[in-house]
Amino acid sequence: MTGLVAVSLEGVLRAEVGQSVIPEGFNLYQALVTTYRVAVVLDDEDSELASLWLRKEGMRNFVLLHPRRRLDDRVGQYRRLMALGPVEMVIDASPAAVAGAMELGLPAMLFGHPRTHRPEWRPDYERAPRAWDTLVQQVESQRAVDATA
Repeated sequence: MTGLVAVSLEGVLRAEVGQSVIPEGFNLYQALVTTYRVAVVLDDEDSELASLWLRKEGMRNFVLLHPRRRLDDRVGQYRRLMALGPVEMVIDASPAAVAGAMELGLPAMLFGHPRTHRPEWRPDYERAPRAWDTLVQQVESQRAVDATA
């Protein structure tokens, strides 16, 4: 195995709402662990729960769980990870975190999945609250797309 790759748990491996595994993120993880040492970067301080969830979902080959400290942001986490040794790549679901990683000089990849991202990260996000009828129409439209996929 070669260098270290940092992969965000939330938004890449696990849906931010509902705690379900993101299948494409799982496949990416499986591909990465064959070549790289993988550090899973967490949004909170509880690495025990994250470790349990990862192992339950079949992701056991990570070399490090990197929890967030109380006053840390994601870029601070990447900075601390860099202090442990060279980081070859960052994979995150947050555009701000990817931009911050690139400012640190790290190659970074933005992982985007339309069903698991926070709505405010989507390019079509509208800040104003939507009417109930619009929400119902959007759900029905997404169901129709899912049914044809």
